[in-house]
Amino acid sequence: MGLPKGGLPKGGPLACNSILVVWDLRTRKCLYTIPGHRSIVSSVCFERHYGGAYIVSGGYDNTVKIWSAKDFSLVKTLAGHEGKVMCVDVASDGSHLVASGSYDRTIKLWAPDSVPEPMMI
Repeated sequence: MGLPKGGLPKGGPLACNSILVVWDLRTRKCLYTIPGHRSIVSSVCFERHYGGAYIVSGGYDNTVKIWSAKDFSLVKTLAGHEGKVMCVDVASDGSHLVASGSYDRTIKLWAPDSVPEPMMI
């Protein structure tokens, strides 16, 4: 997969539609595009836990997705929000928790390796 039509984005988020774009910042070239969300991607986080490297994304399709940074394949979809997911992050303490915040006025903590249901705060 290649660059979006028109080349490099002129500012704004790199994931400005339903596609995540992986860039090589040294060469300013697109390495890969991941067509994974059904709507706008609003947040992306890179994480080196779980014994590997992962990309976590959240979107207006109310989902959080975990991708392998090795081959950009989908590892897991976390569904449960009733509104747009506006932010995602991963705990840096090795606890395997993924946090997501949504327009549904909830923050969810996910333990994707062991707990299928999120804990609500």
